[in-house]
Amino acid sequence: MEENEIIKKESQGIEPIVTKPDNLMVWSILETVLLCMPLGVAAILYSNKVDLLWAEGDRMGSLNAAKTAKKLLIIGACLAVAFWILYILFFVVYMVIIIGVVASEELVW
Repeated sequence: MEENEIIKKESQGIEPIVTKPDNLMVWSILETVLLCMPLGVAAILYSNKVDLLWAEGDRMGSLNAAKTAKKLLIIGACLAVAFWILYILFFVVYMVIIIGVVASEELVW
């Protein structure tokens, strides 16, 4: 059900049937440990809000917290992948430079 439909039905006094959004807690913890700690911690906080807001009856707040947690997870994963690509690229370039310097010099013992 679309977010606009939920708001329209709630404003008309009709209780929409909505299932609880996934809180993505497991993915948040995995991102914190393996990928990007700052965004993973923020995702954990928003994942926790999903259950709290759902228990309070705030369905839209719960849905928004789940969406925010998902965005943080995606951004954190992209940043981690970009970091590792740059790290490997730096290591390869560094090794090529070192091998070039060593190969160009005469080894005098």
